[in-house]
Amino acid sequence: MPSNHPHQEQYVGPIYRIIRNQDDNYPYIHWSSHRNKPLDWEKLIGMFMGEVPLDTAYTSGVDIHLVTKGRTIDVVDCQLHLLISQRARVCLESLGLPGVAFIPVKINGERWWCLDVDRYVDALDRNRSTILYFDDSDDIMEVSKYVFIRDHLADPIIFRIFEKRIPGVFVTESVKQAVLKAGLVGFWFIDYENPPKGYLVC
Repeated sequence: MPSNHPHQEQYVGPIYRIIRNQDDNYPYIHWSSHRNKPLDWEKLIGMFMGEVPLDTAYTSGVDIHLVTKGRTIDVVDCQLHLLISQRARVCLESLGLPGVAFIPVKINGERWWCLDVDRYVDALDRNRSTILYFDDSDDIMEVSKYVFIRDHLADPIIFRIFEKRIPGVFVTESVKQAVLKAGLVGFWFIDYENPPKGYLVC
């Protein structure tokens, strides 16, 4: 959606992929915990992916065992999906962003949410990005360098791109600043056009 509104300036800031903290000591889901073994992970992840009909009565009763290591956090990943705390939901909802929903789950008995982003934007510049395709196909195997089309984006926005084979979530600067201002713990924002040295975009 081009930002050609006469009162709206073209967004020129960074495009971030939003992920959870990558510190080795960061809290994590204990997949093999006896408390997690009864969970139907395939069904749950299928609902997160939209591959299985969503049943919020089911998801809201799921209680995931997270090894907290004594820390209070606001985000954890669950097979590439972001699970966020109640206060993180409040922060993101306050931005009034379209295409964002929250699937209820529990973590250690407390209400959490799977961040469900269903807004896709044709924002990847295929001509200037570095893209590896499958042989004799237009199907993308890998994007190793990202260049975004700014006039397809507004700020704030939270979105996905059609080319991603995994459910990466991208945001603009205003979203990042809202998360930082709210003091949410555990979110990392990676500038996907200019990633830190040694960080492999995917």
